[in-house]
Amino acid sequence: MSNPTQAPHRPHCYRCDKPAAMCLCARIPTLRNRTGLQILQHSGERRHPLGTARLLKLGLQNVSLHVLFSNHADGTCPPVDLPTGSGLLYPSPDARDLAELSPDEAPAHLVVIDGTWDQAHRVYRDNAWIRALPHYRLHPDAPSNYRIRREPRFECLSTLEAVAIAIRILEPELDGVDALVGAFEGMIDDQIRAAAVSARQGRGIVVTPPPRPAPRPAFRPDERVIVAYVEPVAEAPNSHALRDLLHLTAVSLDTGEVFDALIRHDTPPDAYHQGRLRLDPAALDTAVSLEDALEAFARFCGPAPALASWHLCTHRLLETLDPVGARHVLLKGEWANRTRTRVPALFDVVRGLGLTPDRLPVRGRAGVMLAMALAITRHLRGDTPASADAP
Repeated sequence: MSNPTQAPHRPHCYRCDKPAAMCLCARIPTLRNRTGLQILQHSGERRHPLGTARLLKLGLQNVSLHVLFSNHADGTCPPVDLPTGSGLLYPSPDARDLAELSPDEAPAHLVVIDGTWDQAHRVYRDNAWIRALPHYRLHPDAPSNYRIRREPRFECLSTLEAVAIAIRILEPELDGVDALVGAFEGMIDDQIRAAAVSARQGRGIVVTPPPRPAPRPAFRPDERVIVAYVEPVAEAPNSHALRDLLHLTAVSLDTGEVFDALIRHDTPPDAYHQGRLRLDPAALDTAVSLEDALEAFARFCGPAPALASWHLCTHRLLETLDPVGARHVLLKGEWANRTRTRVPALFDVVRGLGLTPDRLPVRGRAGVMLAMALAITRHLRGDTPASADAP
């Protein structure tokens, strides 16, 4: 039984990052875009509830999202290794009109800056490596439909709207762009309706909520499931930089095969952090480059598995680095939607269910955390007795 003193948990879709009642997943198509999309996202935009970069990440197959963190007072960000043939979509005076290019002149990859227009302007102004890219611009024939966030000028569009226009120009044969824009417009409509309901409730009007649907299965039948856990390097005090990957681990739900790789860094973790991670100092001698680790991880996972993880840190990092085109499942979110309560620590959930985690041949604290995530994954898939289902 759940604790009656706890506030009820509102079901949430951790794929599109929306409340379950406003889930967009069924509306988002999958587009096989030929032109690559490289999204440079301002760090302040990454968790905005009405951001559109996440819809692009879900709707386009050829897309990469890079969150930009500024480490200096001058606003500069570490350069992103962009692919050859990249061009920046930005309305600078010297930008070429995308619609006037011949097929041979079209960029192989479009780079867009995601954020408010003030954020995008500062990112562009402060980073010479972005300004050095070839520039392209659009001439929209209608203003933005982003009715909740005000755009400063007629030609200023949301990231998704700008990308949609660009793809229509570069790939007129590609089907599904209208559906992708429709998902964006549906998100705006849902938000406007929710705001109207909230306002009416504030004036004393009682709105009867719809019945809660039964939670959907976390995994599809016969789906290959890989459970993963990562350890980041220690974050420096007062730093807002994204923490780098230090320890990447995984286990196959069906075969029990494990993956265990330490990532090499110029500055290894200090003795205190090694102690927290329960790592033998000699283990760091086996560390490999991030590229080699991700290549080996891709071979381990195989194509398009379900990649399950408990912690949001692991979930987001693997989404960003994803080398296998996985369907990402946040176990903590699945558990919250089933119990409709705030979720305690992983250890407490495992203990409360009476589960016995396996002993996995994985080094350090990661082995313990991965084993508990594996136990929860089995439980959510129904591989454990039903009598253990009460939190």
